[in-house]
Amino acid sequence: MLSSTHILSSRRVSRLTAVFAAVAALFVATNARAQAPQFSPGALAWADGACSICHNSIGQGGVTGEAPKGPDLWRTRLTRDQIKETIACGRENTGMPYHVVGAYEKRACYGKPLGAVPNNVDNGAEFTEEQIETLVAFLWDNVVGKGPITKAKCALFFGNNLSNPVCGSFP
Repeated sequence: MLSSTHILSSRRVSRLTAVFAAVAALFVATNARAQAPQFSPGALAWADGACSICHNSIGQGGVTGEAPKGPDLWRTRLTRDQIKETIACGRENTGMPYHVVGAYEKRACYGKPLGAVPNNVDNGAEFTEEQIETLVAFLWDNVVGKGPITKAKCALFFGNNLSNPVCGSFP
């Protein structure tokens, strides 16, 4: 038969084991969250809009391929409002699609009256005005005129993951 001291000791060990397991689980969960990519809403909009197809992975300008070559957004001379209008309404005859729901038909573009979408502008992502603003803010705050590109700036496009292979060639 077990003594009361032995039972008490076994209960303490069980409690200590449970406490230790809880602390260890909390540590693992906290550590995992700290290492998980932290994508900003603007970086998510960049990805959702498939901007990298034409502008390259971090906006440094398109290269050759099936998609049109988009300009280098780090060096663009467009104003913030011009960038917003371009993303929302696209650009005729350039391959730049419009990305806002209702462009031309429900939202005036480039000062034109509401009407049909021009034949030479394709539909891109179906963003709200708020999503367009989020993407524009991301580009304006982090990309436009903010060169040269560094590893840290590159990582903004990849959830602040400095180990992303795309960012490896930047200082």
